[in-house]
Amino acid sequence: RELTLSRQRRQTVCRKLVKTATAVRCLAENSVPVGGLLQFLLELHSGEIMAFDPATSTTAQVVFQAIVPLSAHTASAYATVMNAGESHFPDVMVSHGWGNQFLRLVAAIVASANGDAAYWLWLPVLATAAGTRQALRTLRPDA
Repeated sequence: RELTLSRQRRQTVCRKLVKTATAVRCLAENSVPVGGLLQFLLELHSGEIMAFDPATSTTAQVVFQAIVPLSAHTASAYATVMNAGESHFPDVMVSHGWGNQFLRLVAAIVASANGDAAYWLWLPVLATAAGTRQALRTLRPDA
């Protein structure tokens, strides 16, 4: 049996698809460069944004105690704030777990950007402000 849609229904479906595609594009443009992520980690290490503990702070804690407050005044994503309102498409997609240690997420991203297979080798480096500054200096230019 062939499925036929009324003209009105087809138009409704098309509008929803366009709206969805627009939303996906907006989300896709919210990328954060690795250097920007490391700069943010330096801010976390300073303790001025939140009580950040590299060994225990989760991604959820960092998002709700640091990222959301830093971008709330703009009603924009933090990536938009970090990129001064400019859109950037990412080179890779990163997934995360809200309950995981934020430092592990950052270490995995830095390792991947540097072509390293072992993210855990970055953990002691990124656990301190001095190590994070060193990571910024040694980051590949194309990362």
